[in-house]
Amino acid sequence: MGEEAHRPPPFAVAPDDPLMQKAFERARASFEELEALFFQRPRDTYVRVAHAEPGAAEPWVWGQLVAIEGESLRLRRTNPPMAGDAPPQEPFSVPRAALEDWQVELPDGNIRGGFTMEVQFLRAAQEWGGLPPWMAKQHVRYVDHGWNEAEDAPAPRPPEEPQPGA
Repeated sequence: MGEEAHRPPPFAVAPDDPLMQKAFERARASFEELEALFFQRPRDTYVRVAHAEPGAAEPWVWGQLVAIEGESLRLRRTNPPMAGDAPPQEPFSVPRAALEDWQVELPDGNIRGGFTMEVQFLRAAQEWGGLPPWMAKQHVRYVDHGWNEAEDAPAPRPPEEPQPGA
């Protein structure tokens, strides 16, 4: 059996997790860096934006950045992955303020950005007592991650169950 058979289920972090909010802030604060990298690596630049469609399965969407047009971002949706020979989706525009994250894959395979991924890695490590090997291999590719800030962040606690008679 390969490594894939031993993977735990996908790990999701709630968008209202305080560290996710900080990740969104870091992504927005580093927009100039995103812009510079986009012009160097346009085919390898992806952004996560808040989803505007009511009732969407996810409150966000990842897309390949196609253009930066003033205060708008033009992107082509990349999740969920397209099946088979489906035609590529048409690009669409969102306000720059909808930006939640970005990442750019570099020629050496490393990745810049990915601030929400940093939170996912941290929360997964807290939940599972460390990262599984397949996830650790991905984690080291992200060069902008500052574990020192978040290492001591406590794992979110589930809401307390009401006690009978309380």
